[in-house]
Amino acid sequence: MNLDWLNSVLPLLRCPDTHQSLRWATPDELTRLGLAAPGAALMRADGSRLFYIDDGIPNLLPQELAAIPAGQAPAHD
Repeated sequence: MNLDWLNSVLPLLRCPDTHQSLRWATPDELTRLGLAAPGAALMRADGSRLFYIDDGIPNLLPQELAAIPAGQAPAHD
């Protein structure tokens, strides 16, 4: 599925919970979480929440947030 359109709106998208910006989840993050497809999810800026992309649409519903298990979120300065 072509998700190029998402790159143009990604700077506008925010976490519904904290209003942090979102970014593409990296291949390493997806692999650590057991997800194989690159571009299959967006990640909150602090790396603690994952937003799945269903049928080409980011699922930003707060009740659908996927928490990242402790120890798997990226370290921050």
